[in-house]
Amino acid sequence: MVGNGSPPRERLRSLVSSLLTLGTDLEGEQAAERILRSASELVRGGYAVLRQATPPDGMVELFLHGLSRAEYAERADRPDFARLVEQLTLSGRPVRTPALLGVPMRPRDHHSGQLLVGDPEGGEFTRDDEDLLAAYGAAAAMVMHRADLHERERRQQRWLYAVAELTELLLGQVDRGKALDTLTARLREVSGADYSALLLLDPADPETGTLHAVTGLSLEHQSGRRTPLRGLTARVVRTRRSVVSSELDKVYGYGPPPEWRTALAELGLGMLLPLRTDGEVLGVLFAGWRRGSPVAHLAAREVQLVEMFAHQAALALRQARAQTSRTELSVLADRERIAQDLDTVVAHRLNRVASDLGVAAGHSRRSEVRQRLAVAAREVAETITRIHGVSGDLRNPAEAAPVASRCWLRLQAEVAEARDRFGFVPGLEVHGALDALSEATQCGLAARVRQALDRAAEYDSPSRVDLVLDIEEGRLRLIVAGAHDTPATTPDSSPATSLVLSTATAAGEQVTEWAVRLG
Repeated sequence: MVGNGSPPRERLRSLVSSLLTLGTDLEGEQAAERILRSASELVRGGYAVLRQATPPDGMVELFLHGLSRAEYAERADRPDFARLVEQLTLSGRPVRTPALLGVPMRPRDHHSGQLLVGDPEGGEFTRDDEDLLAAYGAAAAMVMHRADLHERERRQQRWLYAVAELTELLLGQVDRGKALDTLTARLREVSGADYSALLLLDPADPETGTLHAVTGLSLEHQSGRRTPLRGLTARVVRTRRSVVSSELDKVYGYGPPPEWRTALAELGLGMLLPLRTDGEVLGVLFAGWRRGSPVAHLAAREVQLVEMFAHQAALALRQARAQTSRTELSVLADRERIAQDLDTVVAHRLNRVASDLGVAAGHSRRSEVRQRLAVAAREVAETITRIHGVSGDLRNPAEAAPVASRCWLRLQAEVAEARDRFGFVPGLEVHGALDALSEATQCGLAARVRQALDRAAEYDSPSRVDLVLDIEEGRLRLIVAGAHDTPATTPDSSPATSLVLSTATAAGEQVTEWAVRLG
């Protein structure tokens, strides 16, 4: 530091010394603070301002010394201040008035900003002050340029680390909740965003989505909310292209929900990026920075890095969705296997037991024994009905339509009533979901089952009667085994009820199969 009475030569030595010190200080804000303080001391100004423009949209970042932002805003509205800044911007040359001095900052011949000093202690600035500040401004521009490069390099490293962390998620078991939390936490940590959120599309209703991991601007309570696609969000999903602006609220199509507008009005720079992978858009990633954010100018130049991060995040979400689907398919496969075992093993064995009980009751001469055997046979029949009910529930979870449950009960009633006709309860298997059939087809199923059982009753003493309802193939099969006499084939003329005969021999028994189409 040099006193106010120092001659120009000594002040020049101080300039060189301060620049050498600044050359080792690569923290952007600290470098700007040093530059401004030294500039004020060099030309004996009361305050100093550094205006740095950020490509590509020319966002201006302010660094102040000796002024608050409110005081700067008040001075910037004065005609003499605004005129000097305009002349400085257009000419790229130093501009001096008695109370204000401005010089360009041009690292490598690129106009990137301005250095202004005001309120001189001596009453007005001199030509000597102008020359000193011009030389100082050129050197300070290089220092700011180096600090900016160093900061950008550090931020790029942080982005790469964040992407690497998402990549690690892809290599292991991905928990969807953890993936969302990691995504937004790293986004705000690396970019310095004041607001972030995710909108994940609903595959069943692509015109709506659900908000997740909303953080910042006191909007956290909006997480979990379903919202229709609108405005810029719909545009990003439709075009699969990002929307980035330093003044997001002025972009055509901007229209957040009314309850969000007050909070989002604080934002300047905003980004909406598609979570896109293999041509599919999974959702939209939001990021926003408050007006005057000290890192917004850096984030504005990192759109490609943020998009790379969003792409990696989309891969993590797709991986999580695939793992969820595999888990669900595994659960469904286990349920189907258990249901199949209940129908084909447990229920069939109980059918045999019921049949044996019926035969034993018929051969018994004691009424008490016959009654006990009849009670046991009914209990076995009820157990079989319950087993079929459980297997149906396993195939059709609790959220299945109520009409399907009523249809299943009607079919079970038809089968249970046939016990007196055959001396055992016929088997009933259902492959597929009953609720996949139309209501009209479901209502006609009981009649189809009754018709099939009537056909089976025409056989002479069958040892086994099974009904197989195949939803996917759209047909009901009747299987009769062990019959001694086969009735004549008299199919209906209606295609919907025509029965097709197929006879074969299996395990020493004659097995006859009829099929009727559903619908």
